[in-house]
Amino acid sequence: MNDTNTETPIEQSSSQNSSFKKEVVFLLIGAALALFSSITTLHLSNKHSSKLWLAKTKFHTSQKIFDERIKLIERTVKILNKVDLLDLNYIIEDGKTELARSGIGNFEEIITNRKVVTELNSEFMTVASLNNIFFGPKTKQSMKNILKTTTDEIHWWEVEQKLIDQYVKALSSELNYGLAELTN
Repeated sequence: MNDTNTETPIEQSSSQNSSFKKEVVFLLIGAALALFSSITTLHLSNKHSSKLWLAKTKFHTSQKIFDERIKLIERTVKILNKVDLLDLNYIIEDGKTELARSGIGNFEEIITNRKVVTELNSEFMTVASLNNIFFGPKTKQSMKNILKTTTDEIHWWEVEQKLIDQYVKALSSELNYGLAELTN
């Protein structure tokens, strides 16, 4: 018998063992590449999700700020229009005159009128403070200009119309103030 296979059983076992080792190495390399690919995909997906969440949050925040600014402008204009409709100086002076003339006067009417003035003044100061928070430097400067001209005798509703117009113009011009930086 002429056997072409001249390897001994030990050599055959060693050859099979070497082949098996190569297969295991290839399997381990494949598993490592699959693991690396999974981790990389997870990392990139997480990074993209974080960026997307941050962009959405910035957008919603800027949208909320914009909406609040619109509401504040509406409140400010509403107060200023009320001042135009009511003669606050007449209400104040009428109450003083009534008290001086009769000693007591129509107490309910005086209290009601004084309440209107107090509420309107309180609302204006509240809105002015919020405007200083939500708007930019033009609005702050316009409010400073209004407050500079007020005294014990001259109330905010008695300042020159030019200053009130500048205030409303500053509010509207700063509607988008700082929002571009927020969304970048």
